[in-house]
Amino acid sequence: TTPASRARLGASMAEQALRLISLTPDTCDSSEPIREAGVVLTIGRHFHCSLQVSSARAPVVSSRHCQVEFSLLRNRLVASVVDTSKNGTFVNGAQVKSPAPRLLSIGDTISLGTSKGAAVQLLFVMDATPTTGGGGDACEAVIR
Repeated sequence: TTPASRARLGASMAEQALRLISLTPDTCDSSEPIREAGVVLTIGRHFHCSLQVSSARAPVVSSRHCQVEFSLLRNRLVASVVDTSKNGTFVNGAQVKSPAPRLLSIGDTISLGTSKGAAVQLLFVMDATPTTGGGGDACEAVIR
């Protein structure tokens, strides 16, 4: 690779951000944009969780229900979910088998606690919009 291509790759990675946006704001808050590998968001009822779930609104959600891990795959920032709950975490109706991470794809639906209903709904957004503003396309996956 040339220095120019490495610079373009570094610039594109710096501009890429992933984020979990709550569709149930009375139950759970949204995350800040994630721009680097190595970040782990813990979702659950415990007050130390990155995304804390209201225990009154979502009793089927465990204290530390699941983790969303951000890593690099082929020089792209990706996210995977790891189930750490007693009640289960489901992707598109299929149970995530602990401790194996499940790579999230565009359009995946995640349910916390049961495969039939979602106490918490989050929108997984992969946004390649430059941080300096301007337009851009965003790809979205629903996390329920």
